Amino acid sequence: MTPQEIVVSGQTRIDVVMQELVTALEEVVVIGYGTQKKESVVGAISQTTAEQLQRTGNVTDFKQALTGQLPGVVTLTASGEPGGTGRGYSATNIFIRGMNTWNGGQPLILVDGVERSMDNLDVNEVENISILKDASATAVFGVKGANGVILINTKRGSSGTGKPKLSFTYNATAKMLSKLPEMMESYSAIMIRNEAIEREVVLSEPSWLDYIPGELALRYKKPQLPEYVEIYPNVDWEEAMFRNIGLTHRAALDIRGGTKVVSYFGSLSYLNEGDMFKKYDNHKGYDPSFAFTVLISGAILTSKLQHQQP
Repeated sequence: MTPQEIVVSGQTRIDVVMQELVTALEEVVVIGYGTQKKESVVGAISQTTAEQLQRTGNVTDFKQALTGQLPGVVTLTASGEPGGTGRGYSATNIFIRGMNTWNGGQPLILVDGVERSMDNLDVNEVENISILKDASATAVFGVKGANGVILINTKRGSSGTGKPKLSFTYNATAKMLSKLPEMMESYSAIMIRNEAIEREVVLSEPSWLDYIPGELALRYKKPQLPEYVEIYPNVDWEEAMFRNIGLTHRAALDIRGGTKVVSYFGSLSYLNEGDMFKKYDNHKGYDPSFAFTVLISGAILTSKLQHQQP
């Protein structure tokens, strides 16, 4: 239908007559195998393009780029750890028209017709995405398509362009901790602990063994004497563990072109997703950070040579 904008201007009743957008019905829709015109498609299929996906900003997980882009598609991210699970596996689940089963219910994913994961797939590599939702659209995939099918087509070279076309994008994102519980300093925590022991000692006499005398508790209170700092620690763990800002860097370089004989497309992308933990050196090789770095490269070469009869 043709988009319409109507000014209310104090009207209490507005009548809108929808008008068909004929040119949209002539668009090509990617289906299970091949393509069809939109007017001849009877299954529930939704599509989006690379331009729309890139509007989501600097998302580090390709699955998160689908959030809010396609009707009937819901994404749930179970972890905020960089790189999904820290090993490059996405922590985001995709549900098409809700959860259908209790054992995951993830859709079938085909990238250029090959079943594979969407993990570490860069947004800049994608040309378009089709989501097949109902039984009539997913029937050709059998049982694997019971939870829906996601068809991803990557970019191809363009023939007859002559000179190659280079495209470079760079995004930087700063993130902060949204909310942390307020931590009590050591002295106040000890005094509340002692109060709890005083109240329960009538019923549990052994708990008196955990009581810390007031004179000893004062040694945890700031300001502390230099000789008490290491023995009676009063650490601000929020300041000791977390950075103020975590940075994420994402860069992508694409080359696209071709001649009458051959077309080519190549991409190289780099992602460094920082975390919020400070580096801590305990001189034993332990690194508490959860930073994630990945380098993705890909190339597609398409030949258009035809056999000619003598």
